[in-house]
Amino acid sequence: MKILKQSASLLFVLLTTFIASAQTDLIRYLPENASAIISFNSSRLKSKMTWEEFTQSKLFGKITEKAPEELKPLLFNTDSLGLDKQPEVLVAIVTDEKNPKNGYGAVFIRMKDANQFSNAIQKLFKNRPAKAIGTNKVLIDQGGVFGWNKDIAVITVGENNNEFRSAKTTKAMTAATENKFKILTDRCIKLLTPKITNSYSKDGRFTTLMKEDGDIRMWSTSSFKPLKNLFGKKTKPINMPPQLKGGIKAAVLNFENGKITWQTKNYLAKPVDSLYRLYPGNKINTDAASRLPEGEVLAYISINYPAALFKSIFEISGVKDLMKDALKNSPVKEQDYAGALKGDLSIAIVKADEFAMDDSVTQNLGGLQLFLTGSIGDKTKFEKLVQSFRNNKDSAAFSNGKAAQFLGGLKKGLQYDDHLFVVSLSPQAASRFITKTSLSGSPQWIQQYTAEPLFVTLDLKSIFTLVMQAKSNTAAQDPAFQDFIKGFDHIVSYGGSYSNDHLNNMLEVQFTDKNENSLKQFIRLFGIAAEAGAQPKTTPDEEMPPPPPKEKN
Repeated sequence: MKILKQSASLLFVLLTTFIASAQTDLIRYLPENASAIISFNSSRLKSKMTWEEFTQSKLFGKITEKAPEELKPLLFNTDSLGLDKQPEVLVAIVTDEKNPKNGYGAVFIRMKDANQFSNAIQKLFKNRPAKAIGTNKVLIDQGGVFGWNKDIAVITVGENNNEFRSAKTTKAMTAATENKFKILTDRCIKLLTPKITNSYSKDGRFTTLMKEDGDIRMWSTSSFKPLKNLFGKKTKPINMPPQLKGGIKAAVLNFENGKITWQTKNYLAKPVDSLYRLYPGNKINTDAASRLPEGEVLAYISINYPAALFKSIFEISGVKDLMKDALKNSPVKEQDYAGALKGDLSIAIVKADEFAMDDSVTQNLGGLQLFLTGSIGDKTKFEKLVQSFRNNKDSAAFSNGKAAQFLGGLKKGLQYDDHLFVVSLSPQAASRFITKTSLSGSPQWIQQYTAEPLFVTLDLKSIFTLVMQAKSNTAAQDPAFQDFIKGFDHIVSYGGSYSNDHLNNMLEVQFTDKNENSLKQFIRLFGIAAEAGAQPKTTPDEEMPPPPPKEKN
């Protein structure tokens, strides 16, 4: 366990110290089957937060508080590792869809002084000598594999050690160990060997990404499932239809003053790509936003694509067949509702400043109101759809209990006019929404995003508070929690337009302080969270009483 902690802590040091911009020479080492590649720009990140500042943060202290004593000198004197801080570090994540347990992560760093690195590693792992293979050296322990030569260091993590645990005898253990060591050694040597060329250097999308100015850049394929493959989570895999595979996401993250930005280019699989060419997105419908009640908008999602796009995606993804099977006993038929909606949809959660006195639903929800709204295409077909929805009692899933109550509420809260429909849990809120006529244009919080087909905003303070209150109102009032949430403002995502063979999207994590760099704010706020999470929470009733006085002899 001690060695495992050494490996994890050392990897943390490597990732956080030697992050830099990707250069062509390291690209030659990347494995061809990587499902994700991450590049960090050290010069940009260091200009926003120095290593000295980071080592003084609460987050650093929390992460390293249990680090082995022999590792601590490296944490504060990373120069002793002998690695080149300037050119780059690349992180490749390899997944295996057929056998997810074979997934691993690999870190690539250029070498500055191989002897210095070798001495540091051997000093740290005293009982595990490195094995020399030609000009390369390999050291294997429970936490990962370290390989290096005069040009490069490679560290891999996430290895599957099940065969060690399942071995029943000493002989089986020995055989399993030898087999595993051979597999890991061969892989490490392969990663230490540069290729003259590979698919990444030939892919214009990848090379364009690596030329982008960014603090962190990420390239991922449709097979990227880090939680399942690298961290052992028992999540049920989603079997993506073959025709939807092959997509690529290229993303650039920047820590700016007051916000973190995450800009992505989604290169779609060919069948889906052709659909976005055929059915481009439209500007979001701001009419829905202008009808919302006065109050805090906790969440708002708006999307506007032609209905034909959704229909086609449902067909090629298999969703249409699932819906057809689910509705086989329903009076709702496709020909009845095709064309009923235009394609734009908006969802809003608002904490209303005022609501009707007889609105018991909103009152019971503490002022919260939910709206689902969209534009009507063919009113005759829409009314048939509404009638079927209101009359449908066949669904076993909604036959009783809270589900039936929820569905009944939606049926009562469905309102519409000639152009727009709205569904709300509160009939009074729906009625006020659909009859609101004093439209004074779109609200200020949405105005700068109206040119795109997709817009999302989340009020982080309010959402964090509601979640904590649902768990414990006392926890929501905790000073540490209040310090944490007051630093956040909103999450905003917008985009969805198709151009130059890809979809463009931007996500922003906005902080309250608009002047300080978001990297420093992020580290500070999550340091508060990490420190608060480590403190046991007790109430006066839960405190242990003092021990009784000792009896005198």
